[in-house]
Amino acid sequence: MPEFQLLGLDGSTVDSQKLPALKKWLLIYVRPNCPSCDKVLKLVQQDQYPGLPSMMTVVVGGVTPDKVQNMMKGYPNLAGASWYADPQKAASEALKLSGTPVIIGVRGSTLAWHMMGMIFPDPQKMTSLLISWCK
Repeated sequence: MPEFQLLGLDGSTVDSQKLPALKKWLLIYVRPNCPSCDKVLKLVQQDQYPGLPSMMTVVVGGVTPDKVQNMMKGYPNLAGASWYADPQKAASEALKLSGTPVIIGVRGSTLAWHMMGMIFPDPQKMTSLLISWCK
């Protein structure tokens, strides 16, 4: 994981090395007003996959923490996820991201795989991929 800093919902600075130290987790990078990002964030239904949100870190690029808090209200099924703001797009630059949404499978602190700027046309297949990775 390259080094970069994000802002927590309370405005505190969070270093990338302090992100979840789970065995396997998902880093989802999105931006506001992005239809594809919206589709990815709505894939996870807490009642169907109760453990998955806690294994997700959602980073919203180009916005402040208060905007992230407002955005979160549209995704109640991701209440268990960790949410961060990337107002200066430092994470996007450090991770060399192009396009959104971006889904990154992370093992500990190692980036294992990624999908940038696209989602599967079949939401069930995409959800299956996310769940399979986190198991």
